[in-house]
Amino acid sequence: MQINEDRHDEWRKLIDEQIKSGLSKAAFCNEKGIKAERFYYYADILTKPKVNNRKLNNASEFIPVEIKKSISPNKNVDTYAIRLILKNGIECVLPDGIDSKRIKEVVEALQQC
Repeated sequence: MQINEDRHDEWRKLIDEQIKSGLSKAAFCNEKGIKAERFYYYADILTKPKVNNRKLNNASEFIPVEIKKSISPNKNVDTYAIRLILKNGIECVLPDGIDSKRIKEVVEALQQC
């Protein structure tokens, strides 16, 4: 449908403008007089990867990781860490005891960078 495509094109332009502006989404919406809820809605549906016209669920967005043994700075204690390298190039090292829900929160926050 052409109307829907035109609306999506308009929102894509606004999303690109917000990114280039350096403003937070909330500040950008306030400055432009845009309803923040609408902006977040379109930013979500237009910027997330899709497979077969369906959004990926969070689990399938992760790629396999390899956990390696590392030596702590005092060299007497073996420690383990989770090292994540995201698609946007951000690298994060998390402690091995971190809860999976917390990992999800950290990854989601880093993907917004």
